[in-house]
Amino acid sequence: MMPSIRLSTALLVILFALVTYFFWPALGSQLFFGYSDNAVHGLPLANLHHRILTGQESALWSPLIYGGHPLFAESQGAFANPINIVLSYLLPPITVSTLLHWLGMCVGASGMFALGRVIGLSPWASAFAALTTVFSPLWLNVNNNMTVIAAIGWMPWALFAFELWLKRQNIPTALLFAAMTSMLVLTGYPHLLYACALYMFLSIVPSLLVPLRRLNLLTHWRPMLSSGALAIVITCGLCAVQVLPLLELIPESHRSDGVKMSFFAWPEVFYRGFFFAVDASNKEPLPIISYIASLLVCMLAAGALLWRPTMRLAGIFCATYVLGNLGLGYASGLFSFIYKHNLLPGIQQFRIMHPFFLPALIGLGLLGGAALDGISERVQQYREGVNSWQKTLITLVPGFGATFLIIGYAYSLYEKWISPLYLATAFIALAIIAIAFVSKQARWLTPAVFTLLMIEIVALKLDRPHFISTQWLQEPARIQTIPHSARRDYKFLNIAKTGLFVPKKSPDGGPPLKRALAAVTPATNLLWDVPSIGGAFALQLSRQALCHPHLRREAAGEIPQTPGVRLIDLLGIRYITAGSPLQTEGLRLMQHDAANALYYYSNDMAETRFQIYDKVQAVANQDEAFEALIQLKQRTLIVEGDAAMLKNLMGTSELTTIQTPQQTPSMTFTVTKAASEHYVFEVDATRGGWLFIADNMYPGWIATLDGKPTPLFAAQLMGKAVWVPTGKHRVEVRFESGSFRLGLAITAVTLGVVLYLLIVITRRRFATKV
Repeated sequence: MMPSIRLSTALLVILFALVTYFFWPALGSQLFFGYSDNAVHGLPLANLHHRILTGQESALWSPLIYGGHPLFAESQGAFANPINIVLSYLLPPITVSTLLHWLGMCVGASGMFALGRVIGLSPWASAFAALTTVFSPLWLNVNNNMTVIAAIGWMPWALFAFELWLKRQNIPTALLFAAMTSMLVLTGYPHLLYACALYMFLSIVPSLLVPLRRLNLLTHWRPMLSSGALAIVITCGLCAVQVLPLLELIPESHRSDGVKMSFFAWPEVFYRGFFFAVDASNKEPLPIISYIASLLVCMLAAGALLWRPTMRLAGIFCATYVLGNLGLGYASGLFSFIYKHNLLPGIQQFRIMHPFFLPALIGLGLLGGAALDGISERVQQYREGVNSWQKTLITLVPGFGATFLIIGYAYSLYEKWISPLYLATAFIALAIIAIAFVSKQARWLTPAVFTLLMIEIVALKLDRPHFISTQWLQEPARIQTIPHSARRDYKFLNIAKTGLFVPKKSPDGGPPLKRALAAVTPATNLLWDVPSIGGAFALQLSRQALCHPHLRREAAGEIPQTPGVRLIDLLGIRYITAGSPLQTEGLRLMQHDAANALYYYSNDMAETRFQIYDKVQAVANQDEAFEALIQLKQRTLIVEGDAAMLKNLMGTSELTTIQTPQQTPSMTFTVTKAASEHYVFEVDATRGGWLFIADNMYPGWIATLDGKPTPLFAAQLMGKAVWVPTGKHRVEVRFESGSFRLGLAITAVTLGVVLYLLIVITRRRFATKV
């Protein structure tokens, strides 16, 4: 036992050392991991999380993105992830951003090793599976997103807990299973939980086809049902704090009616990426989607069931095959059939499918490791005389045959030069296997192939991105001109083409990243505490999605509209960044950044965040509100509500007759509090009028007038308004998320139940030992 523990420890050290080597330039330094959308998504999130935990910002609502957004409900923020909470509280945001990438890789590597061991793989084979998975180009490329890399690291641990539960159905394994699956939700991507659940189900299907296995299932159905139900209930309870706000957001988002799935690659682009990654020295005209990118791994995984034909591996093969096809999207005929006929619940609600390939990648790693153990077992059997030379030699044929077929197929898909090391490692592995059979030595076979894969990874896949200086993250000159006291009074709109994804090997981060930061690309605005009408999240409100294209066209001068009643004016969009000169009326050129080909404009007609209206028009819903707004000829508040109700509230018979000259406003007000989720106004109204806040409306926003509830209406499509009668009044508008409160209560109770169960289990074990 002790040698096995020492070997496992040494192999884990190797895995962690490789991960650390990849991130070493940024660990413990002031360099920033600026690859891809980390600068415009990951670091802003880490910065915002730190400000939330230090009391500077609200987690529940942010006026900084999408014109007002329920930020916590966006699970992509991972604000309920306990690891993120601890790190963001203790460490500065830049350190947290890099450390979460490092931890995501380490957690994934250790999880793969544990998963391999629990399904019966040797330490070397388990480490091989971990190398295969965590250092595949797909897993490495996921480092372009801080939230995703932190989330996928828990997938192997969720599958590990599932395998333990299959072996022993009791309270401890149920609690572990619940904890690991909960992390897939709390780290930001419930999408991954769906993929893992599908993998788990498919992996046991072959066992259910065997009569003896079915009989065993019927014999143990009670503990399986009770412990499985406990795991599900605990998972739902632990995730309630995140899931309930998310379920509230989805119907309000632009995806409430579903989305069209993105198609972003040709079949040959996917398939070639199985075997060979893109060579950095070649300029490919097509993007190669590198999933496994190892001929050696593909060769071993393809022959796993021949070398080690077990029912559990058959289940893993089944799950890997189906999920691999789902991950390929339209590049797979199987996926097209399943998607067309909606054979999997919810499959048509996903915008992208490649996250389904991540559990398939885990399965392929396990199959490759199992193949190595299977070959070693065959060599050992031959050494002991169990099998004849002829029978054991036949086991080599699939490997040689598969290798030649794969090489020919991969080259035919796309004719480009491929690094010889891909071919060398595969053929050397076959030579090692052949020598092992001849020499009748099995113990060094798996370590030798593990070393081969490690050489391939170090030489071809640990291609570090350029870590950039934190000086890049200083406030752009354009933002420095805005006083801190006025930063939230107006919004930014970027209509320049600044992509979120920056080439990994761009010199010092590259011009694309410089331009994205200079343009205040959402969500870099979170770094500098300035509001943006845009964002970089998945579930923007349908209100924002409805009007955002129109806002861009208005800013570009493509829509003839009267200045002062345009959406960009009414919603307070003062700062506009463009990639070319604009001739839009009312826009004033502030600066031309020739280095980044950007033009900064000020919209002098933009109104501030808080406004007063006398003229009002009632509409039934947000679609009618949008149509009314784009046809405005004079300054009018478009309120979503019943016209009769509004007339009764205002004490008038005709909404459209309430008109007053601009020079005599109906009220004056003083803002005594303007926090993210709480506004307080002292109002002096000479006659009744409407107080408007240019901040999105959403369930949970309420208003009080002199301490008593008063109606709060969605207005101007992306704001909210309250009617204030004649006299002096105190108006409060605040956000109270009922879904968050209920979810937090359920999660707290669930944590209490888990703690109680752990205490009971510990006492029982202690009593048994005594």
